[in-house]
Amino acid sequence: MLIKSLIGLELGSDGISLSELVRDQKVILRKPMFCSPNTSIIEMLGKFKEGRSHLAMITEDPVKMEKFIEAEENQDESLFQEENYTEKLLEKPPQVLGLVTIEDVIEMLINSKISDEHDYDKQFA
Repeated sequence: MLIKSLIGLELGSDGISLSELVRDQKVILRKPMFCSPNTSIIEMLGKFKEGRSHLAMITEDPVKMEKFIEAEENQDESLFQEENYTEKLLEKPPQVLGLVTIEDVIEMLINSKISDEHDYDKQFA
């Protein structure tokens, strides 16, 4: 979701809920990409370059996670039947091990910290 898409909208207890904004297509939520802990920094950079997302969820089983999210979104039980995922998915949802942003990847590649507005605010607080 782009935060700038919330400018001018009345949010909060008396305003519009996030679920209403998504339903009415005033806000678009992008799906993160899913990677295993063994995904290399170069592979991740390549996926980020595709433009789908700037956030990756790290999970032991990215395919299982994508199927789980898809089934939850569609509330479609038939998706759970594919490739014998039913019991595994319904027993325990996939675990998220961490999050990686495109900024994290770039910092690793250039071996340097990128200062942004949040770092600036902390420095002068």
